[in-house]
Amino acid sequence: MPFARIAEQARDVARAKPDVLLAWCTNYAAAPICAAVENDTGIPFWDATALGVLAALRAARITTRPPAAWGSLMRHAAC
Repeated sequence: MPFARIAEQARDVARAKPDVLLAWCTNYAAAPICAAVENDTGIPFWDATALGVLAALRAARITTRPPAAWGSLMRHAAC
């Protein structure tokens, strides 16, 4: 799925003012655009793969974070 299409879909869903946007689907890699969509909508945008990466980092006690483009999930969650 192209990033532009994922962003378009997220912005469409954001019009309903949910508490969080969640990308959870195979071949739906939203992590690299999460921060941009969050900036546009003001709503946290979490990617399922990013959630898994965060859990793996925590389990391995690694404090390195994925890129800032992955959004607020990575900025605010403690590793």
